[in-house]
Amino acid sequence: MSGPDPSLATRALDPPSTVSKAGRASFWIPLDPVPRAVEMECVRGSHRWGKGFRPMRFNGTRLYAEDDFEEMPDMEAMRPTLDLAVWDMEPGDAIAFNFRTLHAAPGNAAATPRRVFSARWVGDDAVFAKRSGTTSPPFKELAFEDGAPFDAPIFPVVHGS
Repeated sequence: MSGPDPSLATRALDPPSTVSKAGRASFWIPLDPVPRAVEMECVRGSHRWGKGFRPMRFNGTRLYAEDDFEEMPDMEAMRPTLDLAVWDMEPGDAIAFNFRTLHAAPGNAAATPRRVFSARWVGDDAVFAKRSGTTSPPFKELAFEDGAPFDAPIFPVVHGS
């Protein structure tokens, strides 16, 4: 949730954090009306740039203390050259995008909160990618080895073959 605070702009890329392989999607679903001025923006096609950008926390610190990802590009400076997808959103609307899609949201200067439910889905080919530091969200009970499939009760299978 992002309360009324214009200083909390988010610059995000869903980290390649704990997932490796192609079948992965994030869903961003607002619980309240979200006007375009404070809506998340996605850079169309950025998931195909072949780059892994350093994921950052909302407070501006690195998600992982040590990683080999590139610094996040300056989306404000690049704005005229980017193909941005952004909409006014209502409760029940959803944005679905690839984990590696470059996305950001401005700080919330509105008088109302920006409450959103976010979910991440992976395909049956997804495997755990071990990274240094705490994952987001933190899965303290995870004991997967690098390359292990997501086979645990906290990762339910929604559709089987």
